[in-house]
Amino acid sequence: MDMKQKITMLLGLTAFTCGSAFAASNTVFTGIDIKDDSTYFYLGGVNALNGNLDSNGWLARGVFGYGEYDYSTTAVPGNVDVDQVSLQAGLGYQWLQNNT
Repeated sequence: MDMKQKITMLLGLTAFTCGSAFAASNTVFTGIDIKDDSTYFYLGGVNALNGNLDSNGWLARGVFGYGEYDYSTTAVPGNVDVDQVSLQAGLGYQWLQNNT
């Protein structure tokens, strides 16, 4: 595992640990995928705008992702080396029926 992969894994574990400190109106999720010459990390959260995830209401969601990969191929000359950043944001409404 190279240094970038170790740093990415550390960030993921830190975010996972810190997620438990959020109030009942928030939830945090994170993940990491590591494979030969490829790493992807994401961190996101959902916030109940009414302050209660266990009731009907508007939700805001956001996700940040970072990944990198590299490989050699005959399709293009040289080595393919990619760093990527992704951001997502969303707004939705949650309806609960019979505690579901």
